[in-house]
Amino acid sequence: MAAAGIPGIALGTRTGSSVHGCYAALTNDCKGKLSNEHWLSKGVLVEAGDGRVVRIGGLPWQPQGRVDDLPPNRLGSNILCQRHNHALSSLDSEAAYAFKILDGFFLDQISREDIGGSHLDLVSGEQLERWLLKMMWGATAAFSTVPQIRANVDRAMLADYLFRAGDLPASWGLYAKGLQTGRRSDPEQTLSFRLEDIDGELWGGSVVVGGVELYFSLGSLTGGGGATVAYRPSALFLDRAGTDNCKVVGLSWDHNTASVAQAVRVTYDPGLSQR
Repeated sequence: MAAAGIPGIALGTRTGSSVHGCYAALTNDCKGKLSNEHWLSKGVLVEAGDGRVVRIGGLPWQPQGRVDDLPPNRLGSNILCQRHNHALSSLDSEAAYAFKILDGFFLDQISREDIGGSHLDLVSGEQLERWLLKMMWGATAAFSTVPQIRANVDRAMLADYLFRAGDLPASWGLYAKGLQTGRRSDPEQTLSFRLEDIDGELWGGSVVVGGVELYFSLGSLTGGGGATVAYRPSALFLDRAGTDNCKVVGLSWDHNTASVAQAVRVTYDPGLSQR
């Protein structure tokens, strides 16, 4: 079980410097030259694939519905200085661990044999939430075709949350989405990436892994179309139709600990995955 509850990233005294091309340059806290940053995290891509390629869809240059096998090294860009890049390494590790769990649970649940049984694992909600913000913000810096974060969002506030454990406005951050009953599974696609473009501005972004959509929202998010949506969920329940088998991913939170616990349940039917 991974260590959870890491409250944030400590950078120490601000440097007073900015590096052109670093998307965190507005903080005046840069150091070192521009470095290759994997906005989707190399560790996530390696864990989600076979170490050489990852099967992924929804990237900015991919037509809708297209899925490609891509090497992780192809998805890096010079968008952060060395100081800010290094500061995000703990987020990359936590996200890689969380996605490894979700993908493994997913493969167990859609297997007809279901040899994995029931399991429980724990990850840090804050770290996963920050990783989603890093992914979304990094995409806007890496691709000129990606819409920019909406104009009325305070980027200094986002940077303070991402790099210095600041706070987000109420109802902003991580949401988990799941269907109330059933789930068509696609074991051939490991990751799906999506940005929420509203009138040419970015309002959120998500990754689907192991049949669960993890969404970072710059505002309040509601469900629809038979989906359940939980803000900063305490647990993700992955059920299997016809059995008592259950995989549980617990999320620990250091913020809003007095809030009522919420959870999302996804029920897999292995019959739906046979095409």
